[in-house]
Amino acid sequence: MSFQNPQLLFGLFALVIPILIHFFNFRKTRKVYFSNTRFLQKVKESTATRKRLKHYLILASRLLFIFFLVLAFAQPFLPAPESSSSGDPVFVYLDNSWSMSNEVDDGVPALDRSIGFLDELVRQFPPTTQYKLLTNDFLASSRTLKSAREMEELITEIEYSGVPRRMDEVLSRLEADTQGSSVNLFWLSDFQKATLGADVLNFDSSRQINIVPFEFSNDANAFVDSLYVENPLMITDEQVRLHVIFSKVGGSGSGEVIAKVYLDGVQSGTASVSLSANSRQELVFDLSVDRSRPHRGKIVFEEFPVTFDNEFNFVLNIPETIVVLDIKGGDAITPVELVYGNSDLFDLVSQPASNLDYNQIELSDLVIINGINVLDPPLATALNRYLGAGGTVMMIPGENISVESYRNLNGLGSLQLYDSMGLNTLSTPDYDNPFFDNVFEERNDRLQMPAAIPIVTSDIFREKILSFPDGKPFLSVRRGTGDIYLMSTPLSEAYGNFSRHALFVPVMYKVAVSGKSERNELYRYINRSSFSLKQDSTATNSLYKLIREDEEIIPQQRVDGNRIYFEVPRFTLSTGFYELYRDETFLGLVAFNTDPEESDIRQMNREEVVQAFQGKLVDVLSVDSQSDFAGVISEKFIGKTLWKEALMLALLFLLLEVLLIRFMP
Repeated sequence: MSFQNPQLLFGLFALVIPILIHFFNFRKTRKVYFSNTRFLQKVKESTATRKRLKHYLILASRLLFIFFLVLAFAQPFLPAPESSSSGDPVFVYLDNSWSMSNEVDDGVPALDRSIGFLDELVRQFPPTTQYKLLTNDFLASSRTLKSAREMEELITEIEYSGVPRRMDEVLSRLEADTQGSSVNLFWLSDFQKATLGADVLNFDSSRQINIVPFEFSNDANAFVDSLYVENPLMITDEQVRLHVIFSKVGGSGSGEVIAKVYLDGVQSGTASVSLSANSRQELVFDLSVDRSRPHRGKIVFEEFPVTFDNEFNFVLNIPETIVVLDIKGGDAITPVELVYGNSDLFDLVSQPASNLDYNQIELSDLVIINGINVLDPPLATALNRYLGAGGTVMMIPGENISVESYRNLNGLGSLQLYDSMGLNTLSTPDYDNPFFDNVFEERNDRLQMPAAIPIVTSDIFREKILSFPDGKPFLSVRRGTGDIYLMSTPLSEAYGNFSRHALFVPVMYKVAVSGKSERNELYRYINRSSFSLKQDSTATNSLYKLIREDEEIIPQQRVDGNRIYFEVPRFTLSTGFYELYRDETFLGLVAFNTDPEESDIRQMNREEVVQAFQGKLVDVLSVDSQSDFAGVISEKFIGKTLWKEALMLALLFLLLEVLLIRFMP
């Protein structure tokens, strides 16, 4: 048996007080007159025996009362199996992601239940215990030890976080914070299957982790998985076709979801979809939009009890024109100039290689080397720098090309002349190639294809977009830091009719769209908040900021070449819309949502949790209520307290003393 306040055992010296009282108080004599000494002898014998017994019983009850009263204040307890670690710091990871808003068996959100457990944890451990509290925000302040009072204040400040964390991330952070020290680790989470992360969780195998899982009463949830528009550049004048992908996980049977689309707060469409367990369905909305301004869009539906993902935000921003640089071999007008002549969509700059403004290369979304026979080394160097910064280049050979001069260009080191096979018709496109998304209204294997005479090829361009019947590529792409498209034939009529074929315009548009640096990003996720913009050469010292009502966020900014990269602290973001400004200039809207992985509320069971830790020392604490949790913590770390029993015995002996004095003659 041990004591929480052993210094109070000095109070046992008070036991001498009733003993002294016994010796001095109960020995007082009283004079009684008797007429006959024979009666005196009988009285003396009978009363002395009875009085002595009463005095001893009263003395014993007083001694036992004081003894157990002192024990009660010293707080005796039977040590727990891990009581030796009860004085170590307590490290707690609390999963405060939005999935913890789902209800446990008694209708209480899992986060509220976990906060109650934390309160009980602080009450159970000794008052001198120090704590660290880690949440999904991974705040720097979570690295410092807190007192019990500070921990109680932190618990009251816990809110939902839009940042989900994988288990390997949490373990890495805990490992860094503990640094091999002896601590008591607690992990409170719903243990979603989507958060498992790495197959093997690396952690100090000698350290035990106390797992507190929260089992949901409902594991079904419907949510917006993704959405897209058929024309990301909004090439059509007014109408936008919005595709919304719904998913449902868990549960059984099927249910109907009624979804509404709002643009700038006005309902623009409604549709319903039937979702069965673990299925995906698509809804399509035709929206009329004004291309002169950005629009705040929102998908809204109702589903219970998981409601945090019942809204999905998106933005239809004003599409900027695509800057195309056409570097041509002569002064004549080329098919490239004609196809990109729509000034509403493209900002075309066409210059002969002999009179090229090299500064224009870095300002372009797409650079086309069009019909140049010999690629000068200075131009190759400028293009390599452009590709290294993430640019997109399309190479269309000249009729008398020098392949050796092109081998200085990154990605064209294996360029070689094509063994002539004459005019040959191209094969039907691969309709499953993402490049052709939204190009064809229907699949047609008998589509009349253009014909061409190839003159160059390269073995390292393995992603074919269009090809000949023998498998040789007509148009291919090599992807890397920058993308480079290779066309195997010139665009002149002597080498084919591709430039006059109906396929020419959508293919060239698709190439331009792939090179667009600032696409119309419909939405972003809070946990993937990094993005980049093309840096305006006149705004090198500008300040970029995100503004939402009274909230202003200045993201970390890093300039690399002609681009500026932003890193927004994830824990500062909320779902909704932010306005992006450069100084006082409005640039557009940004919509943030929670990651769809967070909406997948399917959980690991007890065996899967233990297996995830790969044999580490894991103790899964299966508790359903705050009182159960308190009992488990006390039994494991504190031990069985006996102060209540000691106090009850003290009161019992006090009552016994009163009864002896009152009723025993």
